Amino acid sequence: MFWHCLADIETVTRRNYFGLWRHQDYKVRSIETLSREDSHRWLEVRGVVRGYERKGQLFELIIDEKLVLVVAK
Repeated sequence: MFWHCLADIETVTRRNYFGLWRHQDYKVRSIETLSREDSHRWLEVRGVVRGYERKGQLFELIIDEKLVLVVAK
């Protein structure tokens, strides 16, 4: 399938830090390195989902007991 080719290309570019993946803003961050300035931005983070909650139209993922990611339905 076509998307498999794209996924393979993205994997190679991430591993080799080509294109946008060489920029600091696109590097995977650990939860411990986040600050208030990082809220309301696109980030790729590394952590473990420790829990979740459904609140009306919102779904909350609790990551490493330190970050709550809120997703609207």
